[in-house]
Amino acid sequence: MGWSSGWLQDIHRSSIISASPTIQRIRRLCALLIGLILIWFSIQKLSDPAGFLKAIHTYEMLPEQPPWLLNIIAIWIPWLELSTGLCIIINQARRPAALLSCTMLFIFTGAIVLRALEVHDSGGQAFCEIAFDCGCGSGVVNICTKLVENILMIAVTAFIAFTPEGTPDNSSPYPDSK
Repeated sequence: MGWSSGWLQDIHRSSIISASPTIQRIRRLCALLIGLILIWFSIQKLSDPAGFLKAIHTYEMLPEQPPWLLNIIAIWIPWLELSTGLCIIINQARRPAALLSCTMLFIFTGAIVLRALEVHDSGGQAFCEIAFDCGCGSGVVNICTKLVENILMIAVTAFIAFTPEGTPDNSSPYPDSK
């Protein structure tokens, strides 16, 4: 047994959410929804790579030199979102894909908060009146609305990642866990 399988067993054993059929249906529905959202956002970014690059650049969080680094990140993120969305939908490496998506959303949400605070400090605008293109693929968004959306997506991806898969006989998928 490798490091990762032991880690996954610990998550499975310590989960407080049962693998009941109802929970599994909710999990599959959440996986479909999150997967489609990730795919939609990735398609928006892939259809306008220059716009996405500009949106990333406005955050001023990544080094501008060498310029190819920012370009690679702008190319890499949409493909990562597309692949994680597909993995979540088709249930291939769903748990790692959901964990990766949750981590990306957490990082993106932090970046949005920092950018919104910067805009708030420089313009004196009320925080929930701030709107800008966050780079997610939705165009200009209201920041408070976007933060609520991202927090909900973080919660749903965490639910997908940490809810047990369930098996036909509701036994553990791990042979030595009894």
